[in-house]
Amino acid sequence: MDYSKEFSTCSELGSTQTLIFLVDSVIYLISLLKTVSRCFSPHCLWCSKQGVLVNLETGPDDAISIIYNFIIAADPGFDDRLSLCNSILVLLASERYQKLTIARSEVPLITTLFVLTYTQDTTTLKSPKYSSALQFDQYLEEPEQEEALSELRSVLSARLWDISARPEFALSDTLTTDLLCMLRRWLSGPQTQMQLCACSVFRNLTVSHGATSDLIRQTNVNDALVDIMRDSSDIQVLEETLRLYRNLAVHLHYRILLAENGAMDAITALWSKYPVQIVQYAAARVIRQLLTGESFNVKKFLALKPKLSEDSRSCNTYVARLMDLYSITDDLGTRMEVGQVVVAMWRVGACREEETAAEPITIDDAIHQAEAVGISIAKPVMAMITESGNPSLVTQGWLGLALMAGTEKGSVAVADILCVADNFKVFRTTLLEHGKESSTQDNNNASILLRLLEKNHVRHNEIAGTYGLLTLCSSLGCRSRSRSSILIITE
Repeated sequence: MDYSKEFSTCSELGSTQTLIFLVDSVIYLISLLKTVSRCFSPHCLWCSKQGVLVNLETGPDDAISIIYNFIIAADPGFDDRLSLCNSILVLLASERYQKLTIARSEVPLITTLFVLTYTQDTTTLKSPKYSSALQFDQYLEEPEQEEALSELRSVLSARLWDISARPEFALSDTLTTDLLCMLRRWLSGPQTQMQLCACSVFRNLTVSHGATSDLIRQTNVNDALVDIMRDSSDIQVLEETLRLYRNLAVHLHYRILLAENGAMDAITALWSKYPVQIVQYAAARVIRQLLTGESFNVKKFLALKPKLSEDSRSCNTYVARLMDLYSITDDLGTRMEVGQVVVAMWRVGACREEETAAEPITIDDAIHQAEAVGISIAKPVMAMITESGNPSLVTQGWLGLALMAGTEKGSVAVADILCVADNFKVFRTTLLEHGKESSTQDNNNASILLRLLEKNHVRHNEIAGTYGLLTLCSSLGCRSRSRSSILIITE
């Protein structure tokens, strides 16, 4: 048979329908042909000295395992092994082979190839217990080879992301405890690309509540993530770790557990340890997620003091660290996150204001802790209104100020921030916008805020003398008192 002619004809199918993997050695190519000839239909595989062509639509279901077994059994040289691994990756770019990989429980084959890029020794992969005995001490003589392997790992990670993002993955037999534990070990190792790959797969799994439970209860993945936040200096790893941690905390049931074992200390320490916008922003989002709707975590955030490090300044409370972040960052997104963390605390505190437990939330403690670093706790919340340009954040800002004004100390903090001329103008404008559909919620919350300031008699003389708040209260008092006392709460 004229394989070269057949190869040329079939290559016209195009890259979307076919796979070409190059094998430099004709001996390996013939061995592969003998291995797969009984499995491939004549219309699915063609060979030549240039390579092997497989039709992605009609190729055999076990094409990946055949190529994988050849890599392990024949132990080809570096270039041939790299070509064969790339062939598997091209297969995995197709939806059909992604689904087959899940259905045939072949995901461990892909993770094994990932390990092989580090060990460079197929003999260590033939034992079922290989993952606990691997030695990552293989060094390549050629820099080009290490660069090629790094690129291979990146694509392997991308393919594992694609596979784990499929809805059937979390429900399949592929998702075993062994696989989860292996990925968990990747997190604890020193290999950056392994850590990133494990984070990406785990992040896809957190979409499923059941899978999240397995991650936390069977692998204690949260402890590994906290260790990374304490010890890693890789910005990309820290960002992916924080994104995964936030996904785990989406489920309210696990938020208390995720705030244990020094997690809050490790997360808030990143704000000063790595003054990089993506890390600071991601860490602030995690804290907000942990505090939202969870009174136990809010109590801990207010009550516990973080461990002081050598480079710590006066930030000896978590709230002080939060306010210090607000003062040092120039990133608008991070500043808005700080404001939302404050609102999240007050929303929980307001819901628990009549709590009769032995240790109720003392939300006003946040005011004193913020003052310790010279920043009003109300300042980031006011910034949500004046700086964000986002209607949703503006509404949350008015809600936060109204909640804060529910206590006498909170009213003082809000009144202080309203003493700023520009802030007072925004406040007055919002109160006067009654009747405009787009500002109804903001007007309602601002009116409630005004009534609470009147109720608590907050520094009336000082504010009135400067900006005429009492006059404003008098002219709008009837309207504000006629409104419902129920705050308009929006997400």
